[in-house]
Amino acid sequence: MSLSSLPSQIPHLFFDKGTIRIENGDLIRIPGTKHDARTKSLRSYGLHYSEIVEYLKNSDLSFVDNVPDFIFSPTLQMKDLELRDYQKQALQNWEKSSMKGCVVLPTGAGKTAVGISAIQKINASALVIVPTIDLMDQWANSLSKHLSIDNSGDDESIRVGRLGGGEDDVQAITVATYDSAYIRASSIGNQFKLIIFDEVHHLPAPGYRLIAEQFVSPCRLGLTATIEREDGLHELIPYLTGGVVFRLGSKDLSEQKYLAEYTVDR
Repeated sequence: MSLSSLPSQIPHLFFDKGTIRIENGDLIRIPGTKHDARTKSLRSYGLHYSEIVEYLKNSDLSFVDNVPDFIFSPTLQMKDLELRDYQKQALQNWEKSSMKGCVVLPTGAGKTAVGISAIQKINASALVIVPTIDLMDQWANSLSKHLSIDNSGDDESIRVGRLGGGEDDVQAITVATYDSAYIRASSIGNQFKLIIFDEVHHLPAPGYRLIAEQFVSPCRLGLTATIEREDGLHELIPYLTGGVVFRLGSKDLSEQKYLAEYTVDR
């Protein structure tokens, strides 16, 4: 269908290179959007997709949504992974926060397990973004180990895609480096329902924050041991992924015998 044939009274939403383009000459204002004189449409970052849809629904406005192109994902089940009590609480807090927000746990506390459980909970296409090739390999191996396709009793491992280190394989469950996600965000930003930012304190850096802005993913999870940054840019994280929904420190986990006892030497 050509754009000229679209009914002008009904908003039509499109994903356009990391942005949401709303075609409707008669529609004057939607929160979070700006008028684009070049295309005579409204435009917004992909980040605001959920807010735009919610506004249109709450306003009882009919609209056509052509934005999501989520990669089909088979039904997933977890195997050989049992969450600790605090990991379960972190996941529950994230769910209560509309499946947006950050979990702050010390190194060795099992942030990856929380992320894998979030993917299984969503049971849809998911992208995990990591800062290094080594972490990409670790996540891919953990996902293959602990997620399988629910196939009437058959234990079939999922195929995990990779973006980075010379690999360009996009699957329903994919792990990418921040650099590769930055390069591809404008083209694959509407293909994943869930996006997980490992070491989320990297995200607010100039350039990387564009990843979060160009993806439409309605579900977002940030994972880190140290969310604060010396430059203060961590204040952008609630805008990019949602605020902190769960935090537990090394002292608490050591007292609960989840981490070994330790001393601090300065």
